[in-house]
Amino acid sequence: KQVSTFAGLDVECLITAARCFLTEYYKKGDVIIEQGEVCDSFRIVESGTLIVTIKYDPKDKSEVPKEKNQLGRNSYFGEGALHQLGPRPNTVAVLSNTAKCLRLTKASYDEIMSSTRRIESDISKDICQTVLNGLRVFKALTYSQKEKLLEYLNPVNYFTDNFLCRQGLTGDSFFIISKGCCKMTINVDDGDERDVGFLNTGDFYGEDALTDFSNKRSHNVIAIDSVCCYRLGRTEFTHFLKVIKATKLFFSSDPQKNNSRNSSFLAPNRRISCLNTHGQKDERRQFTILRRFAKFTSESLWGSLYHRMFRELTLRPWRSVEYGAEVDRIMQLQLTRSETVEQMMKFARAFLAPEAKETRNERENLFMFGLLFQRNVLK
Repeated sequence: KQVSTFAGLDVECLITAARCFLTEYYKKGDVIIEQGEVCDSFRIVESGTLIVTIKYDPKDKSEVPKEKNQLGRNSYFGEGALHQLGPRPNTVAVLSNTAKCLRLTKASYDEIMSSTRRIESDISKDICQTVLNGLRVFKALTYSQKEKLLEYLNPVNYFTDNFLCRQGLTGDSFFIISKGCCKMTINVDDGDERDVGFLNTGDFYGEDALTDFSNKRSHNVIAIDSVCCYRLGRTEFTHFLKVIKATKLFFSSDPQKNNSRNSSFLAPNRRISCLNTHGQKDERRQFTILRRFAKFTSESLWGSLYHRMFRELTLRPWRSVEYGAEVDRIMQLQLTRSETVEQMMKFARAFLAPEAKETRNERENLFMFGLLFQRNVLK
């Protein structure tokens, strides 16, 4: 655990690594590593004393090596050889009568790390899968689509005191913590920060940023120790939705309706307030509150059943299956509200004609059910 290379490994991996060490015995004067030699092993001194020397010109045979230091019991050397093969900068020889070392080769280390990464990858995948299955924002996706979404998650590592996100900044990423711990803080009036919570393995943060273009971070999220997490950016999420042809389940077909001025477009509850979604005062909302109140009130009292059906299907796209194949076809055209309503009215006029009464089919009956299911609601 004192060696940085092994500090992040769990107990089981450390035990596996310990079993891969080979025992070597030396006598006084033996050279374990010679300066300039390519070495592929990490060694721990179990007994005896070693001397470390260096020559400023290794090719000069007349130069007397200069002693750098001595290594005793529990000392170690050659850690860099586990990561990259290369010439050694020093010569290490035995100073005591005998010495005993434990040696781990780079090949053994690579095999251990490969196995560890596979295990960690499987664990991380299970954590991410559990989070995706439980989040409301991904509810409209099927199980296979969520499996596909895992491929768009990118691993990111943060060191102690690194910020994953800062309060007040625009957010465009969703994080799942796969390893480590973060603290959540909020900024206070005196310029300091106040702790409000923690995020541990399996926790997540920032899912609203995937679909809300005006999202502002409500907290600072800071790594307490070394943190591994998986990040899903809005760009990757949008690309994923295009691949599975499900963009309309999360975004409006009109890009203007996804910006900050229309962030309530897909909200099931219309917000009439002077505060933003994070409970903070918003001057723009102050000046538009009366206009928004009138707009939302009129929309909630739409006289047209067709307009209300359009809004219902925009908020809850899965209902299109309940209202028949024709409704589903019209909504897939991703037209504007007025154009969609016109398509619905045109279809309704055709099958509501007196002469069509006897030939009405299941598709038309489901459409009628969808119309009659709509109602005016104002809270």
